[in-house]
Amino acid sequence: MIKHTAKFILASSLIVLGGFTATQAQMYSDTVLKVKIPNAFVLRDKTYPAGDYTFKPTDDATDSPYLLEIVGPDRSVAFFDTIGTTVDNAPKDTEIVFNKIGDQYFLSQIWVKGETNGNEVVETSAEKGLVASGEPMAVFTVNEVNKSAKDLKERVTE
Repeated sequence: MIKHTAKFILASSLIVLGGFTATQAQMYSDTVLKVKIPNAFVLRDKTYPAGDYTFKPTDDATDSPYLLEIVGPDRSVAFFDTIGTTVDNAPKDTEIVFNKIGDQYFLSQIWVKGETNGNEVVETSAEKGLVASGEPMAVFTVNEVNKSAKDLKERVTE
């Protein structure tokens, strides 16, 4: 009996700890990021036109904490999964990060100002193929979130 009780307590602790960890690596449920993206970009093998976009967690609390919603300029809604990622130093600005490979921009990461936990978008097969073919890559950010971004700002070249 004691053995079963110990297993139950251990399992319950892991579930609680796992739930706590999962909530730490996501955008908060009340986070809504509005941004003007000046270039067409790829997300989940679909190309989105330049324009005003909204990023936010889904409204359903039972969804994965990494499932995000994107609302496009035409009010179309799409959902995409992300992976939690962390940095040692919290960004000073909220940033939407793109990998530019060849002449295409791929949504890569979303960082909220002051948070060390962010959302990373899984690379698409097209993105992996371009990298494997030796296409030059650069990282660009839109960090004027909730304002009008004038252009993607180059953060790293190489």
